[in-house]
Amino acid sequence: MVKLHVAGRTFDDYIWQFVDYQPQRLVIQKDENLPAQTRLSVQVSKQMKKDGFKFVGPVTIYSYLLAVGVVNARLD
Repeated sequence: MVKLHVAGRTFDDYIWQFVDYQPQRLVIQKDENLPAQTRLSVQVSKQMKKDGFKFVGPVTIYSYLLAVGVVNARLD
């Protein structure tokens, strides 16, 4: 977080850059389960680990992305 601050960036900007600042829609069919992780959450998790963040596995990141609206998962 300090590195982001020193670089003049916010965590919000850091996260949204992975999706070109556009919310991602994930359509789930009725008979499907909500996935525990996605390619996006794996990508974000790997980059965050490279950038020095800890406890940022793909399942945790996917939950976060859903909670803040970066990913919008809905039943179809």
